[in-house]
Amino acid sequence: MQSRSRVPGPTAAAPSRTAAAPETLGRRQPSAVPDRGAAPDGGRDACCEVQVVHLAQVARARAALPATVALDASAALLRALGDRTRLQIVVALAAAEELCVCDLAAVVGVSQSAVSHSLRTLRQLRVVGYRKDGQIAYYALDAAWRASPLGAPIVAGALWPRTSATHAAATHAAGDASARTRRRRSTAGGTA
Repeated sequence: MQSRSRVPGPTAAAPSRTAAAPETLGRRQPSAVPDRGAAPDGGRDACCEVQVVHLAQVARARAALPATVALDASAALLRALGDRTRLQIVVALAAAEELCVCDLAAVVGVSQSAVSHSLRTLRQLRVVGYRKDGQIAYYALDAAWRASPLGAPIVAGALWPRTSATHAAATHAAGDASARTRRRRSTAGGTA
């Protein structure tokens, strides 16, 4: 018996989007991309199987895009914060308000040279500023960046869970204590 492969296309059971939605462009067509089978997660590929453009949604999405200059600035900032050392410096400055290069090197655990290099990048992006006190330069987060949509969640610590080693140890100890209490109660209930 010969096996036949079926080419995906519109079926009679599927309603046509172009008839119901006049804001769409084009007609319902099979995708030009060949069917590659099931995705690694067991489902279908996560791409459109028909070529339909929804003009209203596309126009809304395009209107929401910031100017190219703003996108480039945000991309540069996110690239800079993608470096672990720079992100640690920003988080340390959010917690301590102001630190010198040697303090930041001690906090982050890298050389003063590496901290200075990272601070230069953050200074160019106006994430941090500094003030000189004699021979020492103290760095702090820029007030405008601190309040910005990208800076505020980092300063507030909203990007990572609020767990610490101390909290984990306390939770573990509390769990051990409650387990001991349950054992005592079950033992006492069994002998009574």
